[in-house]
Amino acid sequence: MAAEVLGERLRVAGFCCLGVVSSVRLIQLAKTLVQLVGMDTAGMEAKVWSYPLPDGKGGVGQTICQPLVESLLAFDTWPVLTSPRIYVILASCREFDMVEVEEFLGADVGQVIRSGYFEL
Repeated sequence: MAAEVLGERLRVAGFCCLGVVSSVRLIQLAKTLVQLVGMDTAGMEAKVWSYPLPDGKGGVGQTICQPLVESLLAFDTWPVLTSPRIYVILASCREFDMVEVEEFLGADVGQVIRSGYFEL
């Protein structure tokens, strides 16, 4: 069987976790998650954006994006909600085990209260 060509499909999974986790810790967890699913950052570092922006736009929280050779991993934090949340998006041209990702997030980020998956 021939190897799948990157870019022919994009698998996208999203997870909503309860809790508050610092951006420093989320960057560490991103590295662990990338290894868990067998993907590669090719040495690219995660980027962090904090909100609100200097002009006041946005809510309160942070967006952390880790580029991958296979696409991206992102965390979007909402720490001041009544029930603080972290949304996690994993988009990849390579297959990954969504249950494995959900178990990792539940153990290391916070209780997963919603999740979803689609393929483009």
